[in-house]
Amino acid sequence: MNPPDNESAKLKLEQVGEEVTLAAGDCVVKQGDPPLFFYVIISGRLKVYRETHDGIRTDLTSLGPGDYFGEVALVTGKPRTATVEAVED
Repeated sequence: MNPPDNESAKLKLEQVGEEVTLAAGDCVVKQGDPPLFFYVIISGRLKVYRETHDGIRTDLTSLGPGDYFGEVALVTGKPRTATVEAVED
């Protein structure tokens, strides 16, 4: 049996998910939410932060094209540990 050529082996977005467009300031996931999706960033920038019960916010990182997030919560089934928000459209 021959392995598939590179082109036929590539997954297409519509086979595994859907593209979502966000505006700057939109929340993608909120800390404490149940895990529902895994995300891959195609364009734009996102910021990741945590907030304590008394409202103290800690910025964790920023994400851009090629980055991904959400896989840990899907694997563990535990609530989201941080909030992810769009910085750019």
